[in-house]
Amino acid sequence: MTNRINTLITLDDGKKYAIINQAVYKGKSYLLVNAVNDEETDLLEDVQILEEKKDINGDMAVDQVEDPALLELLAKYLAPKE
Repeated sequence: MTNRINTLITLDDGKKYAIINQAVYKGKSYLLVNAVNDEETDLLEDVQILEEKKDINGDMAVDQVEDPALLELLAKYLAPKE
């Protein structure tokens, strides 16, 4: 697993996200991300948990986690540390 905390990703829709935290659960990597503005200077209100995957070329890809039980569990693991 590559440490992606404190890095930025851009999704296919052009939205940019800062990776706030990362965890592995049952062999899968999950990312807590927070949207950033276009200038990458401010965090926005859009917070998501994404599952990290590899695309057919082996590059990083993500899917949004939508299962409520999994989201609740991951939120505990991924809560930012103060």
